[in-house]
Amino acid sequence: MNNIEFLCQVHQYLLAKGIDNWVFGGWAEELCQLREPGWHSDIDLLVRDHCFTCVDNLLESDDALVDIPEKRFSHKRSFEYHSIRVELFLVDPVTLITNFFADCYLFQWPVDTFHNTLGFPGLRICSKTALQAYRGIHKKIVAKRKLTLLEFENESH
Repeated sequence: MNNIEFLCQVHQYLLAKGIDNWVFGGWAEELCQLREPGWHSDIDLLVRDHCFTCVDNLLESDDALVDIPEKRFSHKRSFEYHSIRVELFLVDPVTLITNFFADCYLFQWPVDTFHNTLGFPGLRICSKTALQAYRGIHKKIVAKRKLTLLEFENESH
């Protein structure tokens, strides 16, 4: 079941494996009071790193994590843990940039992304500013991705 205890378990499990992760997405929005409490189909986490090498190594070596290859992108990794989908978004720790879909869209995260002061034991939650900034550009990223795919398909024919 994807409840707060499970969220803490996943978050702490990855931290113990050396993955610098921060709660993001629906769970973070709920904890930052940007949305009403409710059901969560998955867990979204920001990974503060230059690349996914540590994550990829963990996915290859840890039988508790079931990799989802079709969700593997330059900016994202996804796996199931106890039948719950976990999605990881890469944020460069120096530039605070996420390179969505291999240069389709570069997103500059706010400087306070990893400075949340919310007091939830066992959780590191990205900032409210980061959640609001991402919410504001999400549709642009999706639209640009669709346009890029359409351009690629047109070039292929």
